[in-house]
Amino acid sequence: MTRFSFYSIPLCLGFLLFLCLVHNDLLAQKAVQIKAFDTPPQIDGLLSEEIWRTAKPVTDFIQREPNTGQPFSERTEVYVGYDKDYLYIGFRCFGNPDMITAKELARDVSLKYDDRVQIILDTYLDKRNAYWFQIGPRGSIGDAIVSENGAAFNKAWDGLWTGKARIHDRGWDAELAIPFKTLSFRKGQNTWGIKFIRRLMHNEESGYWPEANLDSHAFQVSDGGLLTGIGEISQGVGLDLVPYGLTGADYKNENGETK
Repeated sequence: MTRFSFYSIPLCLGFLLFLCLVHNDLLAQKAVQIKAFDTPPQIDGLLSEEIWRTAKPVTDFIQREPNTGQPFSERTEVYVGYDKDYLYIGFRCFGNPDMITAKELARDVSLKYDDRVQIILDTYLDKRNAYWFQIGPRGSIGDAIVSENGAAFNKAWDGLWTGKARIHDRGWDAELAIPFKTLSFRKGQNTWGIKFIRRLMHNEESGYWPEANLDSHAFQVSDGGLLTGIGEISQGVGLDLVPYGLTGADYKNENGETK
């Protein structure tokens, strides 16, 4: 008994150290508290409804390029809410409307030369696989599945969701309504991973929340923030985030562009 206790002490200490490191890592992650919406916003491309103001916005975007680690040059506000059936995400992208680059209108086209915002949604919080959503100032939307912690990017997936955007005198707004039934997630899991990206073409600037690191993939999953407070939501069939059976897998370069 004495011998067992003696040799088990290092193992116990090691396990406790591991738990502390994991706990501290979670505490260190930035988080956004999702807001339960009493009434759904109208998805028309303008954040004009008061319901958006009930959510606390994410604002502290950090440059990935060109000045890594510096504050993003244009104010950006992201609001996140939900009801039983939908996840709602609203972007307010401040800036000079004359400097906005926006040509594309169609779905699932390249926005390589347009301003845009993007979302990485890690519904299983496994820090390797995620859904990717994109919208430009004229309402062009796209989606994909990210796997291998951002190393693989597959646009064969087309989710059923709505996105609208409008340019106005202070910049542009975007609204997304994503049905939970189009996503795959564990029932009862109230915390997901999330990342927001905004790209400006006139000065070739990219801003990230919560982190920006040139040593990671452009769509890296593991350095995302936390989306907390998810309550009762409808469970759908979704799609397994590891894209087995999908064809046409694309691999992207470090600018987030597919090859």
